[in-house]
Amino acid sequence: GLCDSFPFDLMVARSLQAEAPSSLLLIAPQVLRLLEADSAGTLRIVNTGVRVFQRSPSKGVPCQYRACYAALPFLLPRMSKQRARLPRPVLRELLAAGELPPE
Repeated sequence: GLCDSFPFDLMVARSLQAEAPSSLLLIAPQVLRLLEADSAGTLRIVNTGVRVFQRSPSKGVPCQYRACYAALPFLLPRMSKQRARLPRPVLRELLAAGELPPE
């Protein structure tokens, strides 16, 4: 889970047409004001903000989105669940292997 200070109001999707957008972006407050001022709907989000979550549906997983690498410096301080601290040698071993060992 994300803490209460996470700016959910600054998250947007590129298209309102999709039932489940492929990605969720975090934008600056100034960009949000610009989009909200466009009452005619003529502006389109082409490339703005930081991709925070990417849709990655998997069977047996309740959430269909995963965190994006580019957003981790912003997300990690605001995460309260699904977080584990690894000792440096274990992290090095996992990175060197390139995959997680089967349980």
